[in-house]
Amino acid sequence: MNMAGTSEPDPLVVRPNRARKMLGDPSPAYFWGKILPDLRSFLRGKARWIEVQSIRDYVARHLEEDRDKRWHAGPGRPQSLAARLAGRRGKAPAPPARRRGGPRKAVPAQPQIAASTG
Repeated sequence: MNMAGTSEPDPLVVRPNRARKMLGDPSPAYFWGKILPDLRSFLRGKARWIEVQSIRDYVARHLEEDRDKRWHAGPGRPQSLAARLAGRRGKAPAPPARRRGGPRKAVPAQPQIAASTG
């Protein structure tokens, strides 16, 4: 059974456009410049083919690298909402978020026209 859940076997090799879709469709420049050199591929005539197993190995390798980095709390790491709220107890409320754009322009006062009788 393949990744799509059908009874057809997974292909051993795929074309680069299919490999991009398997990797979440990164931009073409990023795929060809950063990802493709890490994948095992070959040319058959003018057509490039990429091994599906090398795509799986690439994903597993990057998940393993990110697993160590992601879960360590350190300076500059975002805190959970509960931790942020717990830290604010007893403190002045945070100022409201600034709206986009510059400050609002003051509307000049309209001159009062006195009614003259004459």
